Amino acid sequence: MVYINSDHNIPAVLTSTEDEGGIIKTLKLRQIEPEFLSRMFDKEL
Repeated sequence: MVYINSDHNIPAVLTSTEDEGGIIKTLKLRQIEPEFLSRMFDKEL
């Protein structure tokens, strides 16, 4: 999982060339702000 701060232009799907095996990879992108806020104010941690 990749956490990103603010807006971004990182593609969620990456493809490689046939020479590299022609593999399609997907990234799980999430903005860091919601996770940060939930952890910052979570009283059970």
